[in-house]
Amino acid sequence: MTDTYHLKQIIDFRKDDEVKSKPDPTIAGVTNTQISIVESTTPAASSADISSKSSSSSKNPYVDQVAAAIKALDDINVSMENAYLGMITSEHSIAGYKQFFDLLLTRQSGSILYHCTAGKDRTGVASIR
Repeated sequence: MTDTYHLKQIIDFRKDDEVKSKPDPTIAGVTNTQISIVESTTPAASSADISSKSSSSSKNPYVDQVAAAIKALDDINVSMENAYLGMITSEHSIAGYKQFFDLLLTRQSGSILYHCTAGKDRTGVASIR
């Protein structure tokens, strides 16, 4: 990447615990910078969470499980909406994206690679801002 793309900096949008569990590789001549965009994440719904959300009391346990899964998906959708809203309105996220754009604007030569865990949420928001 350094020869073909003249990579000079990697910006990592992940939180400390995410970076600690899977750190970026060290590449000679490349600066690694962590800018944590979110302070915390909402854990994914577990099957126990889904079962506990069942408000249906039909005589068929499969109907109850499907009803609980639908309720859990509704909750997840609201949670994701709140997460995206937080990524563009929270002071922490705004400060992180400002730091990111300052680095982009001051880079005189070479390229910058930026990422998060999956490359669709924090990185996606950075790409459309």
